[in-house]
Amino acid sequence: MQRITITMDRVFDVTTGQSRYREACTFFSFQSGDASQFGIAAPGSPNLRNGMTVSALLEKSDDWQTLLGWVNHDNGEIVCWSRAYHAFFVSCSIPVGLALLVFCKESPKIGIACLFALAFYVYLSAKEYCSLTKARRALKDLYANHGFSR
Repeated sequence: MQRITITMDRVFDVTTGQSRYREACTFFSFQSGDASQFGIAAPGSPNLRNGMTVSALLEKSDDWQTLLGWVNHDNGEIVCWSRAYHAFFVSCSIPVGLALLVFCKESPKIGIACLFALAFYVYLSAKEYCSLTKARRALKDLYANHGFSR
């Protein structure tokens, strides 16, 4: 995870939509100095304006397509993706897994294949949940330790 502080000199192409997990988000592009970033997805409806400075967390270094969230230096707003989808998926996988265990008695090959597929998706979802938890904690610590004004 990379933390980067940047001033968005110009924010443009702002639209709303849904993320891959059907979460409401805002798509935007920005220019900072001579560099431009395009088609970035930010959760919810953050306050975007020209000249704003943020400390952002990127899952992959220098890749704004992997934005996890940010703290706005001007107003202390914390923007971070929700963990709700992942928590819901993992909790729903328990009864589904139990039903697949029962199904394994009738059709072992299909049941076991489905259990492996479910386990793989639970692993991915749990990994994403942990990543977002770390990001949320880091953003809150950043806010608390740097005394941004609200």
